[in-house]
Amino acid sequence: MGDKKMIKISNYNKGLMSIIASAFCFALLTILAVLMFKGGATPITILIGRFSIASLLFLITILIKDRKLLRVKTKDIKWFIALGAILFAHVMAFWYGFQIIM
Repeated sequence: MGDKKMIKISNYNKGLMSIIASAFCFALLTILAVLMFKGGATPITILIGRFSIASLLFLITILIKDRKLLRVKTKDIKWFIALGAILFAHVMAFWYGFQIIM
């Protein structure tokens, strides 16, 4: 009934498509931020939405690829908290600055 052929994509092409998709999303971020700020959003609401979507996509990817990657060693938890706090401070400064410019 159907000879379905699997299309093989080289790692180079996968990487290239990922770079293009990333650049597109990064460019779209600024456009959407302007619209969200005009609609009354605050930096906190933007960050909550942004990180929620990213976390969900990351979790889905991990569950599809390898569930063992979800295991975290106890000694690494302090590093996750520290890096998360640094990232939060950085992103908050960025979005508050962006809001001031708008």
